[in-house]
Amino acid sequence: MADDGAGIMEKNIQGMISGGKINLMILIVSMPVGGVENQVLSIVQRLNRVKYNTTICCIKEQGALGEKAACIGIKVMALNLMKSSRFSLSIPRQISGVLKENNIDILWTHQYVANQYGRMAAILAGTRAVVSTFHALYDKPKRHRSL
Repeated sequence: MADDGAGIMEKNIQGMISGGKINLMILIVSMPVGGVENQVLSIVQRLNRVKYNTTICCIKEQGALGEKAACIGIKVMALNLMKSSRFSLSIPRQISGVLKENNIDILWTHQYVANQYGRMAAILAGTRAVVSTFHALYDKPKRHRSL
């Protein structure tokens, strides 16, 4: 099997879906111009569109790279949540609704905040698989990121 950026996920979820494409949602806070966001866009562009229905879901606004993704035919959703930096239990509930509405098989989260909210949302929605990607390593552990 050729590695199209999600080969491991595909192998593990193959028997869990009832034929057709795998619904993959990438969850990120937003898609401004930046390193992580460029990586996400690069990955999404390389995914096999015959195998995957891919959606980028931004917790906040979509940003410049989100607009670019939409222009090249990638589905992008902006939830316009997180009006403050404080944690909110309503955010995972709202993301959970989006996961259910879009019948998402795999949720792929990027960065700490999206990882945190996404895992909770996936549990609430009964999403079949969650992949969390961390893009930064720190020399000194940050206590608030030990979850």
